[in-house]
Amino acid sequence: MPATGAQLAISCQFVTALTELMIAGEVNTFHAQDLRHGSFREFADREFLTSAIPDLERIPPDADFRSEFVLNQPARVIDGAATASHFSIDPFSMAGAFGLHLPSLSLALSVRNPGERDWQPYGELEMNVVRYYRSQVEKPIGDNREVRFQAQTDSLASGQWRFAESQNVLIPHVDADRLLKKMIEARRESDPPPGEGNFDFPRMGNSGLTLESVPWQSGTLAFQFQKLTENERIAPELDSPFTPLGTSYQANIRVFQEQPPANPLNPTTPLTTNGSNPFDRGGIQFRGSEFAPAPFTTRIPSTDIPGSNRITW
Repeated sequence: MPATGAQLAISCQFVTALTELMIAGEVNTFHAQDLRHGSFREFADREFLTSAIPDLERIPPDADFRSEFVLNQPARVIDGAATASHFSIDPFSMAGAFGLHLPSLSLALSVRNPGERDWQPYGELEMNVVRYYRSQVEKPIGDNREVRFQAQTDSLASGQWRFAESQNVLIPHVDADRLLKKMIEARRESDPPPGEGNFDFPRMGNSGLTLESVPWQSGTLAFQFQKLTENERIAPELDSPFTPLGTSYQANIRVFQEQPPANPLNPTTPLTTNGSNPFDRGGIQFRGSEFAPAPFTTRIPSTDIPGSNRITW
């Protein structure tokens, strides 16, 4: 990193450690009906499940039915280029990407006959699921920064169905591919729409550092911060009617956008130049109250920006 920047590297081993704790604490089970998106809840729909598992027809219609997703092994964050070939993906296309890998995620089905208290295991689909992502820093305006993890592939899933030993199975055929396709559809449906689901990263206090990139580097996400350029930030000295003679205030100014001539802004404290309106040329808007006894809003004409940053109004 240059001398004007900083880097915070976060090891992705924390994902494995966190999911290990979830499994050890037995908080690794998620009911399909509790999940937000409709395609996930279809795994609790008996009609859909029967279309893939015909043996369910022998279960009494008034029996209780339960579908759960169970994380059996810790999740891992894996390097895209190094592992893509394991999932029949071109490794070069995944350079700079990382994958979230669930090596053992089960869809576990249980039944309970009327009048019974305990649930009886019916069967489970054990899946191996991975999806690849790239990190992207979006810059909406000024020093605002947002991080978005953009999916590079659909979820890649494989799996195997097995009945519980206690079940007297009449129809052993199971369409596991139908269940896996529904899993991929549900995962795609859960993606946030563009512009939503981003993580906000404000400027780092008084350091002037803002987030510029989040590359994937050797098993870590490297959050790289740099100072804004003069094109993004201007810090003029301000002399106001409220300041003592010879006193100036410092203000960090953020460029919002240049206003078109047809829509000039009206400042609280007017600026005039020989009777003309200096705002017709567009410029920079700023507001503040922490560096003057009274709040103010004003704008600097764009033609006044080059050169000295000393501004009097």
